[in-house]
Amino acid sequence: MRNLPEKHQTLLFSATMPAEIEALAQDYLFNPVRIKVGKVSSPTANVSQTLEKVPENDKIDRLLDLLVEEAAQAEKSGHPFPLTIVFVERKV
Repeated sequence: MRNLPEKHQTLLFSATMPAEIEALAQDYLFNPVRIKVGKVSSPTANVSQTLEKVPENDKIDRLLDLLVEEAAQAEKSGHPFPLTIVFVERKV
């Protein structure tokens, strides 16, 4: 952050907002706007969360397989594209 120009825009997206992330936001964001969807303490009913542990060298191939599966499911449901968010790191 120190290497950014003085005038810049910073965006922070988080599925959850634990105290550590809240503190990080206070350090780096100026007058932030918060958008909350549904109950803050729990995921919405129409969102499914999946955790799948795979070996490091298989991650990209497995992710691509999952995205293809999601695209096929979306098409069957009449959606033009899947509604998918992939989190790749935590608190980084």
